[in-house]
Amino acid sequence: MATDTQVLVVGAGPVGLFMAAELNRHGVSCRIVDKNDGPTHASRAASIQARTLEILDSVSLADEFVQVGNICHATATYTSDHKLIKYLTFDELDSAFPFVLQLPQSQTERMVARYLARLGTEVERRVELVAFEQDEDGVRATLQPADGGQETAHVSYLIACDGAHSPVRHALGVSFSGDDYPTDFMMADVRRLRRPAQGARDGSPNR
Repeated sequence: MATDTQVLVVGAGPVGLFMAAELNRHGVSCRIVDKNDGPTHASRAASIQARTLEILDSVSLADEFVQVGNICHATATYTSDHKLIKYLTFDELDSAFPFVLQLPQSQTERMVARYLARLGTEVERRVELVAFEQDEDGVRATLQPADGGQETAHVSYLIACDGAHSPVRHALGVSFSGDDYPTDFMMADVRRLRRPAQGARDGSPNR
């Protein structure tokens, strides 16, 4: 089935969702597809910087984010034996939002997806881009829903918002410039279990 949509956005993370919202807001017809069945369940990119909040404020979303996020005015780094390495404050930022907002990416995606839906565009979940080719009129994209079958969408532009390991970027042979940090970082979503209260007999953890 062919479509006359102007833009196809691939990937419904925060970048893809906001891209689709901005296209929609400026009158550009678009679709947004994602091979996953819903927003991420993880915290992932959980720090929203001041400039991002300024952009969200331009579309009247910043207050909604600030109300549900955790405002962070400073950050500290310690050694493994609890010695302070550095203490950095954000109060001096030249911004209406002189802080970093801590908010799980899972919640960011849900909030921007709701905003996109209010503009009239729903994310097409469990739809994967499996092939594409450019012709003189635009891009012919082959989409595959999880329930089988295929659809051919003809669009003027295809925008890859499908992450650092983007299949679109790999297919085009576009390099990902930059260097790795010479340091390992770890982030995890964990479930905290406390030890049983003193006197508990069954050994069941208190949650």
